[in-house]
Amino acid sequence: MKRMTMACAVMALAGTAMAQQAPGPYAGHKQVRLPVASRAVMEAIEPLSPDIWTHRVVPLRPVDLRLSPEQYARFLELDLEHQVIVDDLQVVVDAERARIAARSQRDDVEWYEEYRTLDEYWTRWQTIVDANPDVAQLSVIGQSLEGRDMPGIVLNGDGRVGKPVFVINACQHAREWVSPAATTFMIEQLVSNYGSDPRITRLLDELEWVFLPMVNPDGFNFTWTDQRFWRKNKRVIDDRLRGVDLNRNWEHEWGGLGSSSNPGNEQYRGEAPFTEPELLVYLDALDGLRGRVVGHLDVHTFSQFVLSPWGFTLEEPDDIAEMTELGNIFAGGVRDATGAEYEVGTGATVLYLYSGNATDWFYGELDALSWTIELRPTPPITLPGFDPPPDQILPAGEELLEGTLRLAEEFVRHPADLDRDGALTIFDYLRFQTYWMDQDPRADVDEDGAFTAADLVAFDMEFAR
Repeated sequence: MKRMTMACAVMALAGTAMAQQAPGPYAGHKQVRLPVASRAVMEAIEPLSPDIWTHRVVPLRPVDLRLSPEQYARFLELDLEHQVIVDDLQVVVDAERARIAARSQRDDVEWYEEYRTLDEYWTRWQTIVDANPDVAQLSVIGQSLEGRDMPGIVLNGDGRVGKPVFVINACQHAREWVSPAATTFMIEQLVSNYGSDPRITRLLDELEWVFLPMVNPDGFNFTWTDQRFWRKNKRVIDDRLRGVDLNRNWEHEWGGLGSSSNPGNEQYRGEAPFTEPELLVYLDALDGLRGRVVGHLDVHTFSQFVLSPWGFTLEEPDDIAEMTELGNIFAGGVRDATGAEYEVGTGATVLYLYSGNATDWFYGELDALSWTIELRPTPPITLPGFDPPPDQILPAGEELLEGTLRLAEEFVRHPADLDRDGALTIFDYLRFQTYWMDQDPRADVDEDGAFTAADLVAFDMEFAR
C-alpha cells in the first residue's frame, strides 16, 4: 500500500512538472501556404506574419509563411484562400530534437546522415584539414558578437601565391542548417580527392579556394538551444534580443528595398552598413585578397535558385549575359548530379528585392562574378523548408559540389575559348564576332566601354597567348 501511495505521488509530481513546463517557442505556430499571392495580398499579410518563408510574388507560385496562433486568427479575417501545411511547428521541432538525440547514441550514423552542432562542425573541419594539411588550412579568422570563433578554410593545391580566388560562404542565416552541411561536404570532397581526381587536382592547383562555412555561429548555436527558426545574429537592442539580418548589413546599396529599419523584422538591416562583427571579421579575411577574387557564392536554403546580381533593383547588371550563362552551367551541373532543377536569374526578378546583400557587394565592390545559391528543397513541400529531413543533406552537397566545380572550370578556362569546347578554333572567332556585332559586353575585351577595332586586336592577342 505504501509503495502504491509513493508511486502515485511520484506520478503526480511528474505530471505537475510537465504541466508547469513552458511550451516551446513555436507551440501552435502554423506553416500556411497561399497558392497565389498578388502584391496587394503580400502587403496585407506582411504586417501579420513574423516570417514569410518564400516571399516571392510570381503568378501560379505559392507563398509560405509562419503564423502564431494570434496572428493566424487575424489572418483568417482576411478571408484568403490558403492551406495549412504544418499545424504545429513545435511538434516538428520536438520530433527533430528527439530524432537527433536518439541517433547521437548510435555508432552507425554517418556524419552527413544527420544535422550537426557547432562543436561537431569544428571537429569535422579539423579532421578534414588534418587529412591533407599540405592542401588545406583551418584558422580562426575572428570572433562573433558573442565571442564565438569564426572559421576560415583555405584550399590551395600547389601552394602558389597570387592565384585567382574563389570565395564561398555559408550560414549567414542561422536556421538554414543544410547550408553549412552541404558546404562542409564540398570542402571534404575537394580535400580528400586532391591528387587522385585530375579534375579536382587541376582546380585546386589553378585557384585558391577560400571558405567561410559558418558566418553566423551565434545564431546557428541559438537554433540548437532555443529557437530553431531563428534567422539573424544575436544583436541585443534596447535590452531585447532582436538580431540583425547579416545579409542586409552589407554596404553595397544598404538600406534599400527588401530590408527593414524595424529591429523586430526578420530583414532588419542594422543601424548602418557593416555594424556587425561577423561581417567585419569576414571583411578582414578578404582584405589581402582584393583584386584576385574572380568568383563568389553565398550558400543559402531553400527553393533551388541560382541568383545573380542585382538583388536591390530590377535593373540588370552589365554582365547579365555572362552571369546567366554561367548560372545555367551551375544548374546543369546540379541536374547531372541528382536530376534536380535550379531556376536561374537575378535575385530581384526570381526571388524578391533585397538590399545590402553579399552577392551584390562582391559584384559591385570587388567586380567578382557572384551568385546566391538557394539549395533544396523547393516549394511546394509538405515540411518546413528550413527544416527538411536529414536525407536531403547529401543530395544538396552533391548538387553544390558539381555546380561549383563547373563554375570553377569556367574561371580557369582560356578566355578566348568562347564555345567552351576546350580548344581554340575558328568557331571561337565566329562567336566573338557575333558578340562584337551585338555589342555584347563579353566582346569589350579592352574594357573601355566601346566596341571598336581595338577589341578585335585584343581578342587576337588573347587567342594567341
